[in-house]
Amino acid sequence: MNRINPIIFELGPYEVRWYGVLIMLGVALGAVWASSLAAKRGYNTEHVWNGVMFAVVLGIIGARLYHVFSIPEGCTPQSPCGWYWYREHPIDAVAFWKGGFQGLGIYGAIVGGLVGITIYALWQRINPLVWLDLGAVGLPFGQF
Repeated sequence: MNRINPIIFELGPYEVRWYGVLIMLGVALGAVWASSLAAKRGYNTEHVWNGVMFAVVLGIIGARLYHVFSIPEGCTPQSPCGWYWYREHPIDAVAFWKGGFQGLGIYGAIVGGLVGITIYALWQRINPLVWLDLGAVGLPFGQF
């Protein structure tokens, strides 16, 4: 069986991976869909694009925090992984120079994105529930 190389291409010391490209494609498709729906409902579509920036940044932070603080099945203090590992090696939680954030959790990404949209909406003095509703239609694209 031929395996697909997870690395699309390299730019010097940086690797562009399929996983990251596909996640960002899902985010972009979700934002396009939400923007289209916002326009149909008569809302300013710029709020979708600006809110996506907050959602993505806080989503990545939330996904990483979920990974760092979770304890996968089979992890023990004697055989550390997850939280057992990171509490003893805290710098590894942010050590992107050691191969990137190769541990992200979708639950944390969803919570982080929700927080990001809420912060953006409150900052702009717009109803967060309207924008969370619009964002919810795009969420399956990110998961897909």
